[in-house]
Amino acid sequence: MREIADTLRAAGRKPYEIPVGASTPLGALGYVQAMVELLDQMPAPDVILHSTSSGGTQAGLIAACRLLALPTRVVGISADDPVVSIQAQVRTIRRRDSRESSTSTSLPDRCSRAGRPSR
Repeated sequence: MREIADTLRAAGRKPYEIPVGASTPLGALGYVQAMVELLDQMPAPDVILHSTSSGGTQAGLIAACRLLALPTRVVGISADDPVVSIQAQVRTIRRRDSRESSTSTSLPDRCSRAGRPSR
């Protein structure tokens, strides 16, 4: 993907690279809007359980809960990678997101494997 994007740039084009899982700060911030829509339809949930792999969904849900001042706990269940790897990816996305949008980087991590939430 990078090679193709570089080739396009060299030709004067302006490609936008979207990585696996669309795990970018922009993609993560889309979950803020998703959470607003969810809150229009129901009360804030106590906990959100979701499958996580590239970290974008989890980073976005955590950012949304923080920005909307929700007490909702976000628990990602690893779909493939070790928990430590996914936690690192979530932190990386959150750091890039905070630099690009002024969101906090002190958001809690919640990641689990095989349905066992970490605390």
